[in-house]
Amino acid sequence: MAITDEEHVHKVAQASADVYAAARAEAAKILAQRADLEDAIGSLEQRREARDAERATALATYQGAERRLASILQPAAANSTAQLRRLNARRLELESARNTSDQVETLRALKAEIEKSNAGKRKAKQQWESLPGTSLVAFCKEIEAVLKEWKWEGEGRVEFDEKNFDIKVDGQTRQSHGKGFRAVLYSAFVIALVRFCQKKNLPHPGVVVIDSPLTSYKRRGAKDVKGSDSTVSSGVETAFWESLTKIARDVQVIIVENKEPPASVAAVLHYEWFAGNEAEPGDRVGFIPEAPGN
Repeated sequence: MAITDEEHVHKVAQASADVYAAARAEAAKILAQRADLEDAIGSLEQRREARDAERATALATYQGAERRLASILQPAAANSTAQLRRLNARRLELESARNTSDQVETLRALKAEIEKSNAGKRKAKQQWESLPGTSLVAFCKEIEAVLKEWKWEGEGRVEFDEKNFDIKVDGQTRQSHGKGFRAVLYSAFVIALVRFCQKKNLPHPGVVVIDSPLTSYKRRGAKDVKGSDSTVSSGVETAFWESLTKIARDVQVIIVENKEPPASVAAVLHYEWFAGNEAEPGDRVGFIPEAPGN
């Protein structure tokens, strides 16, 4: 069947009208949704502005709290901490005092108990055990030999005073001499003792330490000499150093002295110089060496 032009035009027009109607309907929907979207955007903008205002307020509040914490709370906390430490220290001090007081009371009670138990008892006087006469005579002879080696002026006769447990030289006690004499006689005593023990096979460590036997000794003719030190011969010092070179090899005599020995003696003995506070690298400061790193 043939279709005329009029029918064709009518069908096309009808189809276009349907399309236009559908397009207008969709456009109306879009416009409605666009209006809703604009309303939503406006609402969100308002909410964002409100949130920004809230954030600014919260930030200001936070910064204020930080300033308050730094200016008020932190110093208060520091003061509280310091006070707590002081109170703890005081508590420990009081506990220590209380413990000390308790110990004092305990000791007083113990003392009272001991005094009560010893009441009426006579305290026995301490008595030194008497020394064998033969050994004392031999020991005094050894001291005399040492004094003779040291060029001692006078007879040099040595006796042992059992009352004072000390020696007498030429009838005069050692304590009655001046400081220089006492130092020399003490040195002779200890050196003679080690020699005596070796000869008699008696126990002795074989080591003698003498501190400054000649420092306080004053030679004859020196100024400001008082007492019996003025009678000491100047040859004692020379003889003293010389005698050290003849000490037995199994005996060690350590002399801590503020005087330097003669060069001939220092060459034979082990001579050590202590530099003290003025020590330089490689020097020895004192008799007891310092620990490494000090």
